[in-house]
Amino acid sequence: MGLLHVAVALAMSLAPPPAKTAAPAASSSPSAKRSATTKRPRQPESPKTCSLDHAAERLGPAAAPIVIGYYFDPTESYNYDSYLALRQLVAEAGGSLRVELIPVRSSALDALHRDRVRTWFLAAAALSRSERALRILIRDGQERVETRIARPDQRAELAQELAVSEAELTAALADPCTARRLESNTRAYRDELTRAGGRLARPPIFTVAGAIAVDKRSSLHSMITRAHNDLYAPKPSLGHRARPPRRGVSPRVIYPPADAGLLVGGVGAPHRLAYFINPEPKPRLGRLKPALEFQRRHPDRLAIQIIVRGSTATAELLRRRFCAAKRAGIELELLRVLAEVPSGAEADPRKAAELLMRKLDNAPDLESCDITEPVLPTGEDEETPSQLPEGIWLDGAVINSTSDLELIELRLREIEASADPLDLVFSLVPESDD
Repeated sequence: MGLLHVAVALAMSLAPPPAKTAAPAASSSPSAKRSATTKRPRQPESPKTCSLDHAAERLGPAAAPIVIGYYFDPTESYNYDSYLALRQLVAEAGGSLRVELIPVRSSALDALHRDRVRTWFLAAAALSRSERALRILIRDGQERVETRIARPDQRAELAQELAVSEAELTAALADPCTARRLESNTRAYRDELTRAGGRLARPPIFTVAGAIAVDKRSSLHSMITRAHNDLYAPKPSLGHRARPPRRGVSPRVIYPPADAGLLVGGVGAPHRLAYFINPEPKPRLGRLKPALEFQRRHPDRLAIQIIVRGSTATAELLRRRFCAAKRAGIELELLRVLAEVPSGAEADPRKAAELLMRKLDNAPDLESCDITEPVLPTGEDEETPSQLPEGIWLDGAVINSTSDLELIELRLREIEASADPLDLVFSLVPESDD
């Protein structure tokens, strides 16, 4: 019996240990680890998230309180001139204005086949090269640019003209967000057309501070002024009763259209000095010296505008010179010469005027300037436009004395101290006692 127990114990000690489960064995094998990894189902890659911010590029500070939305088709020929004009507005606004460039596809029937050019412009804008791209388009035309984009051997040259590397341009063109942004911008543009109630048909259109879009650059000044007044005009206190405007104020002369004449200081300035002059080949505007000096010290408070009356050949000559000065960006220089303000470069004002007039008369493409007599907006009680006024007007009130110009800072303080924001001007013509 003892021998039997010994044999059983010996057999149990020599028996192999019980087999382990398959899971631990598999985990100890490197090949098994790889096998387990490959058997897991692959998760689909998430699509790239695109920031569909409508603006391809911005002009002006990000914190500017007034924003212009410029919806335009990059394939059209008007863009570069509009770009320069908008950039000038931003420069004159002193940090209070920002322009957002929003490229779209127009609603024309032949618009789809130009998407290659639009996508290229968006790619250039993503690299902060909007202005260079517009220059190339105005120089080559959209058809030649489209051909150059399609040719791989032209890619490096296009990148060089944009001042980016070929790899950067290729990556921007291949970015799927570029095409999505064009579609998103076009939907936003069509929403603006709908909101305008069918008044607009094709780009460009402009929006300011969420207002209904307009399709004329000349309409921007009133929209910017309205947005500026909404931000900065003093709010009436509770129980305040609006007073009627003082006598001598003409609402149609408060803010004449920006394209009515030579404008220095920008459409966003809260005050406007308008000088309606009779046509002379070389008008002498020496009376404006105090106003020019104030405008130099406070460019964000006062704009000065010179508007030529009449339809004579001399009037047309002056408007053509004003047009050339605006295109060359020398409006202030021209106004200072006409006001006989001496400059360091030329001590003789008459000689300076002669040299500048010769330069303006020889400027290119003067035939395209609008030289017709401007028309001011009419009031609600006026059925037909009336003749342009004469003389100097400050915020809609006529100035009868040169001393008022010498005291222009005091006059502006009186205007700004008006209790009613709707009473935008303080009449410089004394009220009668009757």
